[in-house]
Order: sequence, then structure tokens, then C-alpha cells
Amino acid sequence: MTNWDALIENIPQVAPDESLAKISVLMAQHQASVAVVLQDRKILGVLAESMIAIARQKNGDDGADHPAPVARDVMSTSVEGMPVSTSVTDAAREMRSRRLPYVALIDDEGQFVGLVTLRRVLFDVMDELGMKVDNLERELMADGPGG
Repeated sequence: MTNWDALIENIPQVAPDESLAKISVLMAQHQASVAVVLQDRKILGVLAESMIAIARQKNGDDGADHPAPVARDVMSTSVEGMPVSTSVTDAAREMRSRRLPYVALIDDEGQFVGLVTLRRVLFDVMDELGMKVDNLERELMADGPGG
């Protein structure tokens, strides 16, 4: 089966007290639409571009003294995790059935390993199925006419 390392997204990993402004810059540098919030290698939540935009808009520039929002103020804490021992096929099935756009891979100690998206997982499964079909075709054709 595929090595998960090849499917892990290159996303920023930020602390819960990181400013949204800095996170936005990191996300742009990584060309990522999401950042993961970690503390002691444990996942606390995720931040999507849209969440940051809404929070920054609410904070506004109306002259009031608002504290600058930080990751913990706006992150989503409803992050699904899967053990890194889960097969890619099982992960794809679970993600698809539960409509999960991404999942956090977690090791045996509950520490964050990486974030994978449904798109990458499904492409990997499709590649694997394509190889199986190719192998089957070669096997059938190698037999030659008449068996």
C-alpha cells in the first residue's frame, strides 16, 4: 500500500496563540487553503482561509480597540483523526462516506503526523486500481490465443 508521506499536504503548522495575520502569510507561502493548529504535537484544530477572512472582517477597522484575533479564537475543533496505520483504501471509504474533506493522521501516541485530503487519497486509490487493471490485462494477453 502507499506510503502516507506521499499524500500528506504541505500545510502550515501553527501555535494556538499565533496571529491570524501571520497565519495568512504562512498559508500564502505554502499555497495552502488550510492550516493546522498544534500544541505539543497534538492537533487542536484547523483554520481555513474563509474562517480567517470572516474573523478579520469582524475584527474590522471601526476604530474600536479589538484585540488581534489568534488561531484559538477562530479555529474549528471538529477535526477527524485517523490512525496512521489505516490503509489508504479504508481511509478513502471512510472519508467519502462521512463527507470529510480532510483528516488528520495520528500516530499511536496520539501525535499529529500530517493532514491528508480526500482528493489526494482518492487519486492514490485510482492509481492503484489502474495498476491492477494493467497487470490483469498483461496477464490475460500473455496467455496468447487458445489458452
